[in-house]
Amino acid sequence: MTVDHLISDAWSTAIILQKMSEYYRFSLEGKLEYTQPLPAYQDYVEYQQKYKLSERYIIDESYWKKKLANSLNSSRFYQTNSSTITTRNKLVSYDLGEEFSQQIKTIVNRKGLLSPAIIFSTILFVYLHRLSGEEILRMGSTFSNRSSFKETIGLFINTCALQVEITSKETFISLARKVQIETLEAAKHQNYPVRNTPINKAYDVLFNYHNVTFTNFCGLPMEFNLNYSRHASERLILQVQDFNALNRFVLDFHFNCDAFNEQQRQRSVKHFVNLLKAFIGDSNQLIHQASMLTTQERNQLIVEWNHTQTEYPQELCIHQLFEAQEKKTPEAVAVEFEGQQLTYQQLNSRANQLAHHLQKLGVTPEVLVGICLERSLDLVVALLAILKAGGAYVPLDPFYPQERLAYMLEDAEVQVVLTQQQWVAHLQEHVIKHESTHLLCLDRDSELIAKENNNNPASGVKPENLAYLIYTSGSTGKPKGVQIPHQSVVNFLTSMSQRPGLTAKDIMLAVTSISFDIAGLELYLPLMVGARVVVASREVATFGPLLAKLIKNSGATIMQATPATWYLLLAAGWEGKPRLKILCGGEALSPELAKKLQQKASSLWNMYGPTETTIWSTLYQVSSQSNLCRPSQDAPELIGRPIANTQIYILDYHLQPVPIGVTGELYIGGAGLARGYRNRPQLNQQKFITSPVDKSKLYKTGDLARYLPDGNIEFLGRIDNQVKIRGFRIELGEIEAALAKHPQVWESVVVARQEQPGDKRLVAYIVPQHEQKLATDELCCFLKQKLPYYMVPSAFVLLEALPLTPNGKINRRALPAPKQSPSDLLGTLIAPRTPVEQKLAEIWSEVLHLERVGIDDNFFELGGNSLLATQVISRLSKTLGIELSLHSLFESPTIAELAECIETVRWLTQQQQAATDETISDYEGGKL
Repeated sequence: MTVDHLISDAWSTAIILQKMSEYYRFSLEGKLEYTQPLPAYQDYVEYQQKYKLSERYIIDESYWKKKLANSLNSSRFYQTNSSTITTRNKLVSYDLGEEFSQQIKTIVNRKGLLSPAIIFSTILFVYLHRLSGEEILRMGSTFSNRSSFKETIGLFINTCALQVEITSKETFISLARKVQIETLEAAKHQNYPVRNTPINKAYDVLFNYHNVTFTNFCGLPMEFNLNYSRHASERLILQVQDFNALNRFVLDFHFNCDAFNEQQRQRSVKHFVNLLKAFIGDSNQLIHQASMLTTQERNQLIVEWNHTQTEYPQELCIHQLFEAQEKKTPEAVAVEFEGQQLTYQQLNSRANQLAHHLQKLGVTPEVLVGICLERSLDLVVALLAILKAGGAYVPLDPFYPQERLAYMLEDAEVQVVLTQQQWVAHLQEHVIKHESTHLLCLDRDSELIAKENNNNPASGVKPENLAYLIYTSGSTGKPKGVQIPHQSVVNFLTSMSQRPGLTAKDIMLAVTSISFDIAGLELYLPLMVGARVVVASREVATFGPLLAKLIKNSGATIMQATPATWYLLLAAGWEGKPRLKILCGGEALSPELAKKLQQKASSLWNMYGPTETTIWSTLYQVSSQSNLCRPSQDAPELIGRPIANTQIYILDYHLQPVPIGVTGELYIGGAGLARGYRNRPQLNQQKFITSPVDKSKLYKTGDLARYLPDGNIEFLGRIDNQVKIRGFRIELGEIEAALAKHPQVWESVVVARQEQPGDKRLVAYIVPQHEQKLATDELCCFLKQKLPYYMVPSAFVLLEALPLTPNGKINRRALPAPKQSPSDLLGTLIAPRTPVEQKLAEIWSEVLHLERVGIDDNFFELGGNSLLATQVISRLSKTLGIELSLHSLFESPTIAELAECIETVRWLTQQQQAATDETISDYEGGKL
């Protein structure tokens, strides 16, 4: 029998069948008597019209509006990436059988629950909680809504919302009682037509319980099944059919085809039933204790996909890998910088001399040595020398604020700093606080160092000793030092040499600052296999045209960089290199960038890993068929599988493995694990936890991810307010803590915005102190004294108050995009005065996404960076026909200054052309 839901619900269908059975029996018996006519549906319609004018309607409406005032995040349990959700759904049924169904009924009676519906709806809440990690959950549930119309045929059911909060100490039975109270409360207000109001889509999971009492037709046994349309707006519908006569329950799962694929549908049913069986077996156990996974699934997630055990030279340190290679290829070129070269033998000899000198200065294992050098051959020599001496290095970027450098030196208890003459005065006057700290200048003291022994020094350093200490952003306002031992780096380098792979024939172009740990791959990996390192200067590494030229001229076969650097190259018109192997990491690789890079190189590898687990922990070779090459900007980032001797676990809030396709937090264990944070015992306890699997140590990344059926991992973002910009890891809380120290700042929040691919920037939203006038340029200068350049926001937006969610939290999504320059905000904007200034203002407004800019606004303080500067130079070439270097914009960062520079270049060009014309005229006239 097919009945449209508009005229009948399940209850009505049972009435129809019952009446048909009676009439059929009467006709067989030859009786002409019929039952009394059923109450008319018109009576119900009139009742509803009166209800809408009643006080009860107002009470019910108030209840539901208050109940559903806040939207909840339910999207995290969807298991596919489709950006378009249609109404198509697929049915998967599961018969619980008579024996298990009886156990469910026994629990219902024993625990004093209203009906089995409470059990099933509670399990559905638990299932959603375990998938999403959300504590406050909501779903739809159908109510018969037939208080006075039990014998009337028609559509009466109403769908209401059930909402519960699950605590960390929640047991199944305590949650079931919450659900029962919630159900009874909703039943009091079930007459209100929620489906016809704006709050209708307050849920996208629906629970429907059918207690089927009609089980025979005219004395003949029959099976009663409700088969619904294959179209529904909800993502997941669980319909439980209670067959009383057959003493069993049948679960009908209606899965949205765009939210769940076939494999996910089958797995979801198994997980639901596993939870049901676990809680029926022990209804007093905590919600998070029951396992959803089958034994096979758990083994696959925990064991099979983490079977990465590989041999590596555990007894060696980083420099010993280099020394072994030096013996094999002493005459091969090891490192190159701007035309200068060192062979393996020369590099080893110079590093040994410096190492011996460092040992005389007291450098031994576990002694930390600061390194504050420009990129050059000396940089590579110094790094190897520190390791050879037995010490560990601490990168000190000379462009960091003095306050930050001073903190790092003091926290690390640095005894020796390697530097160059140009930085001595700066370090002595503003950074070094202790007279005992020794400054060693590699250029000034080169003759002294050259007198040292050039043999490999004996240091007694062991693989478990520290190799380097790198400071990363800290949420408390202070950077934290990550301690990495030799053995972790050796395992990493060995793994990288095999996959993605590097040989003695390769040339690695090194572009990354040593303050970023991934520089270790660029500088050490080639030196352990006999390859060549070409070091790019800071100027070249940050200017697309020069970098593109170096890639071509150096013969580079492999290059590692962040997405921001690859965008820099593409913006400069880089044509690519067919034999180049590209490694990309440090921040998310977008599908758009992946597609472009794959077309310009021999292979593309996406790398993932936090500093705390030694450079990279997973890798993925991007193919044209992968998600990373699809045009959708919403496609998650594939980060692949773990490298050698590394374990990846994706766990829920209670450290239980989540099923395939389900979002959880990513934890990393294995040989790459850091020793921990320096002088931060409490943070070490929070971030380096004991594994629930084998009691080893795991690093809690704070990254969200999920496994795909093939074992690859999708990266889905952050749990907290940590972001990555141009490869640097930034705790937004550290910037907010710095802003809080400004006397005129009442409240602040910092977010990362991306207006266009590759242009992610920091924006600070400020609420000034009462009746205080706050200059954004002053804020910028204030932060530059406390934070490194990459942590200073590109834009500042002044607000009267920060937007809040209904729960009273800062609503980051409601923060406006910055549209005004600082001068515009302060009313001091000076408009362009000349055609050149006007054209510059137009270009800056387009590139920086600002409504107006003044001639005295600084390009870089407005949010400009190297990538955007390249775009400005390129547009100037096209529109004004003038060629400027990137250096011109750095030297003349305002519109007024750059316009003057352009006019000067034009005048010089005209003078040169006039002189040339005069020379030609003289020649043609016979004067020359």
